[in-house]
Amino acid sequence: MSERRQRGFTLLELVVAMAIFGLMSVTLYGVLVLGARSASSGERVSEQARRFRIATGLMARQVAAIDPIKLPPQDEEGLGDEDDGGEAEPFFYGNAQEVEFVTTAPQRLDASGLAIVRYWVEDGELKMSEKPVYLAYGTSEGLDDDDAVDESLETTLLYDVESVTFSYQREADADEFLEIWDAVEEDLLPACIRIEIAPATVDGPALYHEMPLMVATFNQIADAEGDFGGRRARGAGDDEDDDADPVPPDDDDDLDEDDEDDDEDDLDEDDADE
Repeated sequence: MSERRQRGFTLLELVVAMAIFGLMSVTLYGVLVLGARSASSGERVSEQARRFRIATGLMARQVAAIDPIKLPPQDEEGLGDEDDGGEAEPFFYGNAQEVEFVTTAPQRLDASGLAIVRYWVEDGELKMSEKPVYLAYGTSEGLDDDDAVDESLETTLLYDVESVTFSYQREADADEFLEIWDAVEEDLLPACIRIEIAPATVDGPALYHEMPLMVATFNQIADAEGDFGGRRARGAGDDEDDDADPVPPDDDDDLDEDDEDDDEDDLDEDDADE
């Protein structure tokens, strides 16, 4: 009976096998990492797009319902009062970084009343704040402080934002968009507000949306001279204008007086004939 000599792997064979196994492991790990990153990036982009749809839907609804109203001018503590000497002014202001206006479509639970809305960018986030008009200029006296706090809100609409640019169109059929719109100087609302969002991430979506204002569009169609028309918020200290033009006399009264004079003359002539 012959003895069989058992052989193992040589050192060279082991080294080659380990090298092949290492290359396969590195390749597989790279594929897994790439897949995980792609999935995470896709989810982030999808979430950003979803939030953008929600944000633009909210903004479009509130912008379309902008109310052309006059309010007392603002100071560091908020809105003032006409009783303090401040005259009510058209309330709408926007520049490239922020926009502020009064809307009839607030996000409060009952979605009623007028609210002052502001959109702006801060620390890579698109933010929104909302406060009822009656709280803004001090007509909420007698209300509970807790109720006043509950009526105001501030929230973040979008994350991972590099920049947000607002621009304003004067007329619906105009091609030019302006960087600043001050209703006090214009005495008009813009016909449309455009928002452009640049993402902070490389794979983030660049977003763009144009939001028309219903009041400005209707007034442009009707060829109205102004959007505000002297309308003010109730409780803002409106008083009667002492310099108002006097009411012209009624023409019917003048005719009645002339008829009475003619009747008296006829009676005098009849008496003289008798």
